[in-house]
Order: sequence, then C-alpha cells, then structure tokens
Amino acid sequence: MNELEQARARVRELEAENAKLKAQVAELEGQSKAAKDASAAAEKAFADYRIEEAGRGREKRFAELVKAGRALPGEKAKTLAFAEALAASTGDLEFASSDGQTVKVAKEEAYWRELEARPENGLCQEFAAPAGSGASGGAVPADLAKHV
Repeated sequence: MNELEQARARVRELEAENAKLKAQVAELEGQSKAAKDASAAAEKAFADYRIEEAGRGREKRFAELVKAGRALPGEKAKTLAFAEALAASTGDLEFASSDGQTVKVAKEEAYWRELEARPENGLCQEFAAPAGSGASGGAVPADLAKHV
C-alpha cells in the first residue's frame, strides 16, 4: 500500500469514529434533556406540595383560632386569603422590644400572631344559664311562673 491509500483508509476510520461519536453526543443530549425535564417536573411537584402543605397549615392554624374563640368560622375565607397574600409578599417586619433589640418576623407570621392575641369572643361556645339561676331539671323559676 502506498501512502495515499493508507491516508484514505485512515480518513475512513476517522469518519466512522466521528459518526459514532456524533451518535453518542446525540444520545447524551437526549438523556440530558430528559434529566432536565425530570428535574423541572420534580421541582414543580415539590413546589406544589409546599404550597398545599402551607395551605393545610393555615387551615389548621385558623381552626385553632376558632376553637380558642379568637375567630369566627365566617372569617375563614378572608383570613386564609389574606395570610396567603402576605406569604407571597417579600420582606419582614421589624419589631423593637423594650430592651432595644429588634426582632424580624415574616409578614404572615405577624398577622397570625395578631389574630392569636385577639381577646376571646365567646360566640362559638355553648351558652348556659348562670349558676343558681333556675331550678333543677330545667323548670321555669317560680318567680317567672307567676307572671305568665
């Protein structure tokens, strides 16, 4: 074989190797795209999970407020929507204490603390007659019976 034939054979070998490498590159690019798509899907699923979990946490916290008599059930939609809007906003609130230190609190947390500090309204509890105001057994007291 002369040099020209050897060079042509070497070129054919290199072209075949180049074609193999191009196929490997295409396959790896496909795998990379699939991995990126899977990663994006997992990130979206996790973000959705966190949003749902935060919503459940807000509902639980509101239920505790209702149970403690600090909120009415009719305030649920408004309270949860406002808390969600505060959670989406950026920045913190700074509160100063009497000792001169400042405390940074997220806006949503500050809102929940304000709701938890409300006085008890007493509207979600059973109403009962004051102790000693009536006869036992639910009978009408004698002093009212004469006015009927």
